[in-house]
Amino acid sequence: MKKEILAVVGVGVLAIGYYSYKKYKVVKAIIQKLVVRPKDIKDVKLSLKKISFTISLELINNTHFDLGFTTGSIITLNNVKIYTPTGHLLADIKTNVSSLEIPAYGSYTITDLHVEMQTHSLLTQFDKMMEYIATNSLLYELTIVAFGKEFSIAT
Repeated sequence: MKKEILAVVGVGVLAIGYYSYKKYKVVKAIIQKLVVRPKDIKDVKLSLKKISFTISLELINNTHFDLGFTTGSIITLNNVKIYTPTGHLLADIKTNVSSLEIPAYGSYTITDLHVEMQTHSLLTQFDKMMEYIATNSLLYELTIVAFGKEFSIAT
């Protein structure tokens, strides 16, 4: 009887481990294929000390798998970095977007990310900064944590 119970428990642990591994591989594939697009840039304020604006980013899932619906809220967005088209880091935004859920062939919008940049770090590109904002040509890098692993998405 004791051996039967151990066998059932062992099979159960193996089944859970196998399911978790398969789910991890699917989530990893989805995250690697996510598309990030700026959806809205508003409230642009310019002063001698800083440039600030509010941005919304859209994450687009182009796969036939749902992201997050069965992962128990273990997928979070921790960080967003914004770069100029030439690769100059403009902003490093710490976020805590948990329960990230994106349906298959659907999207999720991260709203109202407030960005502040000191103008002294932008003096060499100051003339182009407003153009970058107006034409949505800024580049984004998102850090997503899923199953304890970090993934970076760059646009």
